[in-house]
Amino acid sequence: MQEDMKKNADLHCVCDDPSCLKKRFLACMASLEALCTELEGIADSLPDRFDSQLGLATAQRLLGTIKKAHDFEESTLYPALVEKAGHPPEFLAVIERLKYEHWGDEDFAGEVFHQIRQFAAHGTPETAERLSWTLRGLFENMRRHIEFEREFLLPLSRACQ
Repeated sequence: MQEDMKKNADLHCVCDDPSCLKKRFLACMASLEALCTELEGIADSLPDRFDSQLGLATAQRLLGTIKKAHDFEESTLYPALVEKAGHPPEFLAVIERLKYEHWGDEDFAGEVFHQIRQFAAHGTPETAERLSWTLRGLFENMRRHIEFEREFLLPLSRACQ
């Protein structure tokens, strides 16, 4: 019971400090999780219930949302956590792996962007299936990455002041 309370406390931040690392990290994860939910909704709608406007709007902000989150993590979060952890090689290897996953997600997002645009313009059952698989590949990878960060990095993030 006490373990569950501690785990749930790690998922929330109640401070009023907008520069709080934990608060910013939680917001970053929430924006990516919302994006994953949208991508899953698009995948589930294919081919017959695809909403072109929603698909194109999601595609339009896809890479920007991902890049903003990754930029925060790589320029602010990871350096702060590495400093706090004292630069152990094992931790540095984990951070490098996470950065590598960012590159992959950004590449994948570019492909999703193009496929959504193509489907909105000239959708066929064949392209719907390909788009669905591509969308699922992206949001499943992103969710795995987010969950790892939640379990491994969130507890290390600086406590609210």
